[in-house]
Amino acid sequence: MKARNHSARLKYHKDRSPLRILLNQFLRWELLIILAALVCDWNSWGHQFAMDDTSKIVQNLFIQNPRNILRIFISPFDPVLLTKGHMYRPLTSFTLAVNCWIHGLNPDGFHLVNRLLHVLICLGIFWVLRHLLSNVTAAALTALLFAVHPIQTEAITYIDGRSDAQAMLFFVLAWLFHIRARLSAESHRGSLAAALLFYFFAMMSKESGVTWIGVVLLTEFVYFSKGSLTSVWDNLRNGLWKVFAGYLSAVLIYLALRAFSLRQIPRGYTVFIDNPLAHNAVAVRELTALKVLFQSLGQLLWPMHLSADYSYNQIPMITQWSSPAGLAMIALFLALLLLLAWSYFRALNIFFGLAYFLVTYSIVSNLIIHIGTIRGDRLLYMPSLGILLVFGILLAGLDRRLQRPPLKKAFRVAVAVALLLLAGRTVLRNNDWRDGMTLALQTVGTSPNSSKAHHSLGVAYFARKEYGPAVEQYRIAESIYAEDAMLLNDLGIALSRLGKTEEAIQYYRRAVDLAPMYPVIRFNLALALRSQGDSTGARLQDQAIIAFYDDLIRKDPSNADHHYYKANALYFQGQLDEALSEYKQTLQIDPHYTDARKSIDLIERKMAAPRTPK
Repeated sequence: MKARNHSARLKYHKDRSPLRILLNQFLRWELLIILAALVCDWNSWGHQFAMDDTSKIVQNLFIQNPRNILRIFISPFDPVLLTKGHMYRPLTSFTLAVNCWIHGLNPDGFHLVNRLLHVLICLGIFWVLRHLLSNVTAAALTALLFAVHPIQTEAITYIDGRSDAQAMLFFVLAWLFHIRARLSAESHRGSLAAALLFYFFAMMSKESGVTWIGVVLLTEFVYFSKGSLTSVWDNLRNGLWKVFAGYLSAVLIYLALRAFSLRQIPRGYTVFIDNPLAHNAVAVRELTALKVLFQSLGQLLWPMHLSADYSYNQIPMITQWSSPAGLAMIALFLALLLLLAWSYFRALNIFFGLAYFLVTYSIVSNLIIHIGTIRGDRLLYMPSLGILLVFGILLAGLDRRLQRPPLKKAFRVAVAVALLLLAGRTVLRNNDWRDGMTLALQTVGTSPNSSKAHHSLGVAYFARKEYGPAVEQYRIAESIYAEDAMLLNDLGIALSRLGKTEEAIQYYRRAVDLAPMYPVIRFNLALALRSQGDSTGARLQDQAIIAFYDDLIRKDPSNADHHYYKANALYFQGQLDEALSEYKQTLQIDPHYTDARKSIDLIERKMAAPRTPK
């Protein structure tokens, strides 16, 4: 299928040898892009796991066991915290698992992969834009801006941000091969097959990869049809519909796999503290989501105040459209639409950049569907390309218009300085992710009104056995939001360490009332009740835990964690034979489950020991 009615600049030049292209192009632009991407990340070596890295990697025995290689593709992304969300990202789980199998839990191996992903993405962006734009300098500047911009830090330096980076890599590869197929005058089936495969891989890495089909339609509209809907329709009727039918079939297969893999997980619930928008009226959600949109755009323009957390109550809700804040959001949104309309008629490249941002941001915007969080810097990794493309085009255009050599030289120096300043800010931002304590302290500084930020700092203090400061931070978090069950649970644990068991029991009971589905809270309550001599109350909690895991085992009998946690409850109930049976069942499913093996040894020694007469 030949591309029809596209401009001469999109023709794929084959009259130049690969060696000449390598010497003339690679050494000039690709090497500079690689260097920029690597320099910005040099100081992340030695950084430790942080935030959700603990549940996704360190505590995730599932991905650490090579025997689960096939089950990864029919399992949720975070089997440790199933209540966190409805996430299915098997290809990301697979690459994290490969890291574990090769070098264990050494963070540097994970950081290395994330770095390589970012380098390949920056190169892919340059190659894609070099095909689409008439100005190679604009393509290179866009790739360089993407490489050094501080907003990318969370998707690269934060190990759990890999899902965004990995999805973006396959997104760009699929885009590149689709363009190659459309520009090729010869056989294009191989390129289309590659585009289809990489699109599927993007979705299997993260849900946001699904927006690629919208970007490809946008590419067809702007670059292959010169902004003409009639031309797009003609291309579709002349055979392009088969290509998009293939892409839609990939979406349907992905959705079917996702539905099957998440069939046992409760659907549709979003934790209030993570995303309060999901629990508010439509008008409140839409107005506040617009506020988040323009805050995100502001960070792309001035990335000085970045944070790892924006949850409740760091971003206050806009409750009325007639309020000054509500009217401001409506005015800004209308201005954005007017800018989009103006660029369509006057500057199609800029229109493409703005539209790309809106298409890729739509799925994480909370404007159409609500997601698990109100906002996150890593969510901008894919959409940021659109805004950076606008800047790359404007800078390249200005460079072309400057005729006087002194002015041109001064302008290029200014651009180079701007790139260096962005790179420097990225290097500084990397330091915030050095370890859990450093990140928690920085996040409390940038998001002082976030309950989760103070909660995370309390967890960091607790890990250092500084229980007094931990309790202080937990109480600050409680003053912001008092209905976070896991916060109350952690506060109870810290109070227990300080010997304040009665107060701890009160917090455990409040946590159980808020989240009866969390067995770990019941387990802690049972321990505290036993320490106070309330064996009846402890037994009731153990029975609730056993019933909870019985239900999970009926739904998924091959999950080793479910058998292990049920065995723990049976053990504390004094049912040693039943506990021993569950621990052994755990080992049958996962022979590498070290904690289960230790528990079996403990029970067997206890049962073999002679009983002392009373």
